[in-house]
Amino acid sequence: MNNGKKLLFIGVAVILSLSIIVFTVLQVRKQQETRSRASGGTVILTINPETTTKSVGETFSADVFLNNSGFDISGINMVVKFDNNVLEIINFQPTEVFSKIANTPNNQSGTLLYYASNISTDKITDNNIKIGTLNFKAKTKGTALVGFQKAEITASRQTAFLPTGDHTTASFTVTKGADDVSPTQTQPTNTPIPTAIPTPTEAPTPTFAPTPTLVPGGARISLDLNLAGLGESGNKNPRVKQKRTAVCVYQITADYTGDNNCNRATKKADGFIMFNNASKKFDATTFDLGIINEGEYEIFIKVDKYLRKRIPGTKMLKANTTTPIQPIKLVSGDITGNNKIDVEDYNAWLACFGDKAGTDKCLNREAVDLNDDGKTDTTTDFSDYKILLQNFAVREGD
Repeated sequence: MNNGKKLLFIGVAVILSLSIIVFTVLQVRKQQETRSRASGGTVILTINPETTTKSVGETFSADVFLNNSGFDISGINMVVKFDNNVLEIINFQPTEVFSKIANTPNNQSGTLLYYASNISTDKITDNNIKIGTLNFKAKTKGTALVGFQKAEITASRQTAFLPTGDHTTASFTVTKGADDVSPTQTQPTNTPIPTAIPTPTEAPTPTFAPTPTLVPGGARISLDLNLAGLGESGNKNPRVKQKRTAVCVYQITADYTGDNNCNRATKKADGFIMFNNASKKFDATTFDLGIINEGEYEIFIKVDKYLRKRIPGTKMLKANTTTPIQPIKLVSGDITGNNKIDVEDYNAWLACFGDKAGTDKCLNREAVDLNDDGKTDTTTDFSDYKILLQNFAVREGD
């Protein structure tokens, strides 16, 4: 009986020990995966198949996939490079995962530019996302390498492009056709030279009224704002040196409820912040709130094309006193002015893209110019769109 109990005890102990080991291994693996995700991971573009052999004149396809390491992908900007001496690109057929911005094959340069974004609220987190299909025609005998000349990928809640790993480079071999025609006798199809997109005429610099004179006895705040895409964080020579700014404050009382558009604000003030060409930033600016009751206030800031921002915490405001506000960064991309970054802003940007900037479809070129360089985006310049894309994760202002 004693031996039986000992064996039973030993068996239970062994099972318990194995369970602890398995649990520990699983926890360590989970922590490693968590740390890997937290450290950012890498994203990789692949081409499938990586190798194939075709005869001159044959057409074939290769799929492009994105291994995203679990990120919620918000946009992709890629340039595929191929040997245009051996291959001719017919087209690139994207899947419906993203909304296309640009899809430009160019047989003269041997490149394909594809730019797209996720403008829906659905997350794109699959580990292996099919981006689309490359369709080629075998042109002359030889071996053609097909790879990625450029890959910029963004994700929700990531402020920079995602780190990338080693993207696939495919190798496609082309042999002579059945009739053994010499490549010198083959007359390749001439690719028409694409029509150049005209550079839009720069919009005139708007004229603003001066900031109102300070009211004697009024409460004042001093704002130091960092505007995304301008100054130190972008275009260091913005065309418009003054930015219209609205300030609204709410006194913290027993019945304070707040609102999302300053309708019930205790006090409002409008003015302008000024860009300093020497420091490459917007100077701290004083806003006069007039005569208000002394007390604790919540403060909200709204600049044209930027989401409204609530200053963290509350501030004591009182007469004849200027209260400094710590430097704060505002998020750009609110083209339509509804305090959101959504599909309406995307559509407004798209309506002014390329040669559409000079048409009646482009309703507000000034608002679409997010980096304030006086230009709208073209197939070779996506500077405004990059700002919009990187801030899609924020979605809504305070």
